[in-house]
Amino acid sequence: IPLPALTEENRKDLIKQVGKQIITGKFNLTTVSLPIKVMDHKTVVELVASIGCVAPMFLNAAALAKDPVERMKYVMVASVAFIGPMHSFDKPLNPIIGETYQGQLPDGSNVYMEQISHHPPISYMLHEGADNLFRFSGYSAFSAKAWLNSIKLKVVGLKTITFPKDGGKITFNN
Repeated sequence: IPLPALTEENRKDLIKQVGKQIITGKFNLTTVSLPIKVMDHKTVVELVASIGCVAPMFLNAAALAKDPVERMKYVMVASVAFIGPMHSFDKPLNPIIGETYQGQLPDGSNVYMEQISHHPPISYMLHEGADNLFRFSGYSAFSAKAWLNSIKLKVVGLKTITFPKDGGKITFNN
């Protein structure tokens, strides 16, 4: 958190919020209100949608793979590859229940997102591959807890990728 960008009043308010949560032992960064100056310009829904940036490359390959082990490898690489574009050091803007986001990628695949819960923040995703090669759906939820010198981010969710052309299906969690 770039504290020098905060006003004195905002700093005091932030310290008071964090102090109360630390004393009660319930320090969760997702419930701390921060001034807009220290927020990422994207919402949680937009960040989770960033999986669409890397997924088609690997999920299209998975859809075309004949060997189930190779298919699983491509799916796991897609899952790990999205960590880079997804994560930000700035706190994303808080999502609003019902917030949606959609996009179309150059390969013709479509990404759809919806925020289905505020506390805890849960985002639902649907990524449909071009030419009906794959359908990636599921949800993602997270919580962040901080201590004096570390932060623990817990991400949960269930994801399913189906391959309509041959009926294959892979379900996994974080």
